[in-house]
Amino acid sequence: MRDLKSPNVIIVSWDDDSKVWMATSEDILGLFAQADTFEEIVDLLPGLVADLLSVEGWPGSGHDPVPLEILARHHILAFPTNQR
Repeated sequence: MRDLKSPNVIIVSWDDDSKVWMATSEDILGLFAQADTFEEIVDLLPGLVADLLSVEGWPGSGHDPVPLEILARHHILAFPTNQR
């Protein structure tokens, strides 16, 4: 867990095999989530982080919000519009 001023980074990636968005974090121990849409997983994350931190111990005074930074990864292909 980082300090309260630095955002905790959460990586949200599209799993093409499972057809779901998955969230993990090196900053928040035990965080793993999945959802059908990007919006759903973003909505889930604050509550999941709060639950995990209530078990591990909330940083700071225990009353301050914890900053989260969500980085999305989704690999796609771009094709040329004309062949010369």
